[in-house]
Amino acid sequence: MTDDRSAIRERIVAVTEARDTASDVLDAATDERKRATGAHRVATEAIGTSDIDVARPRRIEMEIATLRGRIEERSRVSVAPTELTEREQVVSVLKAAEQIAKVRSDKERTELLNLVSTDITELGQALGFAQLESAKFQANCHLPVVKGGEPVNFGSLARGEMIAEALPPDAVRFARKSDDYMW
Repeated sequence: MTDDRSAIRERIVAVTEARDTASDVLDAATDERKRATGAHRVATEAIGTSDIDVARPRRIEMEIATLRGRIEERSRVSVAPTELTEREQVVSVLKAAEQIAKVRSDKERTELLNLVSTDITELGQALGFAQLESAKFQANCHLPVVKGGEPVNFGSLARGEMIAEALPPDAVRFARKSDDYMW
């Protein structure tokens, strides 16, 4: 039993010495950190900023190279004055064609959205959404509906009403053409 006690005492002495050594090392490291922090603070104040952007020179070099490339590219393009007027005419014709195409595209998109809105309204009513007066599918994919005379957002509808509205209009067309159509 005395051997166990002496072994324990020796272990306690060794652990205590190790703790004291670790404490001394920690104190030295803490002092070194404080010195380094102070030196960093002094150096930062001497430079005038603590936020040094080391990548900035590279970004500036890239911008300069890009600008030089653009200047070189534009300096190589030379158009005779007679060609310039022809090209201006072509550009004006293309701009006019673009405007006409945009007007047609907007008109066709509006017509398509109206057709889809009509199909969605009919589908909802056919599936039992009795209070549905209208559903207007918009180009931004919003679907405001009029339910019982009140405008309502699609997300505010009951789950059954959402299901009736969420089915694709082609599903109703298919159901109407099938022999099992019961609506």
